[in-house]
Amino acid sequence: CSYRVKLHYSFYTVRVHQIADLRRLCTRLENIDAHHAFFLLKNSFSLPKLLYTLRTSPCFKHQDLLAEYDETLYSGLEKLCNIKLDSTARIQASLPARMSGLGLGSAVRLAVSGYLASVTSCNTLCRGILGYDFVDPLKEEAMTLWREMSGQECAPRDAFPQKSWTTPVNQRLYDQLISESDEQNK
Repeated sequence: CSYRVKLHYSFYTVRVHQIADLRRLCTRLENIDAHHAFFLLKNSFSLPKLLYTLRTSPCFKHQDLLAEYDETLYSGLEKLCNIKLDSTARIQASLPARMSGLGLGSAVRLAVSGYLASVTSCNTLCRGILGYDFVDPLKEEAMTLWREMSGQECAPRDAFPQKSWTTPVNQRLYDQLISESDEQNK
């Protein structure tokens, strides 16, 4: 069995377990006050728990599992708040508060941004250790996906913080939501 097959299998296994854990947590959160449950879901149990993995492995290559994670997260939110979220409401809920969202985030969108921020920030360290620029073979694939998601052609100037990669993606979604709402109000 090759290294890549083992890596893919272990990644898949970990993701499936994380999705099952999130489902179990969402079920348990239904037993406490909705405000407290939302706070815990947003700040402890959803993406903060997943962010390390998103930054340190090529999770962006597994869009199906990330989409399932997002679906589980938003289904849990629907149960906690006793509401039905359409696709527009889910997008808005995923945006940060400064963009009129709930700040829940999206594993699908954060995976590529987190990976690129991590690879970029590690490049200086790798250069110091190896004596040459280390080229991550997956960086170009991640950059292509990020360009599609953000609508940007170039990497951010300050490419070290993850926020530099995430903001253009969120801004594009925010602009689309505003544009759609303006069209509906006409």
